[in-house]
Amino acid sequence: MSKIKPFVKWAGGKTQLIKKLDEYFPKFEGTYYEPFLGGGAVFFHLQPEKAVLSDTNAELINLFQVIQKKPEALMSRLDEHQLKVQDKEYFLDVRAWDLSKLDDIEQAARTIYLNKTCFNGLYRVNSKGQFNVPFGKTPQGNPPKLYLKENIEACSQALKNAEIICEDFSETVNKTKPEDFVYLDPPYHAPNKASMYSKVAYSDDLQDRVAQFYHDLAKTGAKVMLNNSATLEILKDSHTSIKNLYENKNYTVKVLDSKWSIGAIGDWRGKRAELMIINY
Repeated sequence: MSKIKPFVKWAGGKTQLIKKLDEYFPKFEGTYYEPFLGGGAVFFHLQPEKAVLSDTNAELINLFQVIQKKPEALMSRLDEHQLKVQDKEYFLDVRAWDLSKLDDIEQAARTIYLNKTCFNGLYRVNSKGQFNVPFGKTPQGNPPKLYLKENIEACSQALKNAEIICEDFSETVNKTKPEDFVYLDPPYHAPNKASMYSKVAYSDDLQDRVAQFYHDLAKTGAKVMLNNSATLEILKDSHTSIKNLYENKNYTVKVLDSKWSIGAIGDWRGKRAELMIINY
């Protein structure tokens, strides 16, 4: 099994936490489900034979589908973007492109280009769903590399048999069976607008919905692992603890140290407490 890295940075990505999580991943013979796909770090680490990968972010899902089916065409377009990775005016022009007028390859190449050249690798959109992260300056002579050919090819191979779909996470509960494994990495509780990486509201209501989803998944007999933030001291008028949503159930609840490398607020980057909940 070759080592693969996610081809984009994504808020809440689990690359830094994989070694700790690896101690708890279960053995399973069925299908792997990841309904909050993000950068796909856990999928690329496990590289399961059968997988259903989903997210409500259509731009992200398109990127995964293009990596899966058209990696060569994507890399060819990225080579053109590579020539302008330190050109702020070009960045602003690409950022303003209308996604509805781009084909799947152009959309995917734009997604990677913006992800690699914007400030701190953020993915954030405004209320109209438009990408609005500023240009990320880099030292002259040290331009960001948009992709590594070997990694794109390895990612494409790993995704070969995966079903990649754009849908709400709630759909997953209708598909899982006792022999399956479901990994959940939902948007963390962060109601401050500075942490909005999508149009999804990082609210109490969302956390309640995710918790109920977890309970429903557990009833199907599937093995389920969930990660969420256990650090809530910066929040006001919210759940006193995400842990409360999963207590009094037959789950194993652990708090792990993690490191967040993406965040619009500097104080939010660095070590954080990471909640892990498993039902097996």
